[in-house]
Amino acid sequence: MYKLRLIICISAAILFLAVFPFPIGYYTLLRLIVSITAGLLCVRQYKNDNILMIVINGFILLLFNPIYPIYLGDKSTWIPIDIITGIFLVYQAITYKSLKSIESV
Repeated sequence: MYKLRLIICISAAILFLAVFPFPIGYYTLLRLIVSITAGLLCVRQYKNDNILMIVINGFILLLFNPIYPIYLGDKSTWIPIDIITGIFLVYQAITYKSLKSIESV
């Protein structure tokens, strides 16, 4: 039931940890996990008819996709993006509601 909330929290945690220096493999794994999370959230928000969240999560999905990576230069450019995205994911984890609780309202 709350597995998606756990996945969101893990994604946010690895985004916050990305401000520290790690080997390139960490950032590739980060791209994979964050893009999967954003894709799952897009599907979830589609079921809730929340167009704004679909667009924002779709943008995150495109920005962090590991297949055609977007290179924005050095690490100092990515740090604010990682922090803002992590905060946004924490917000989504806090406001997450299961489908059963939505359908019963």
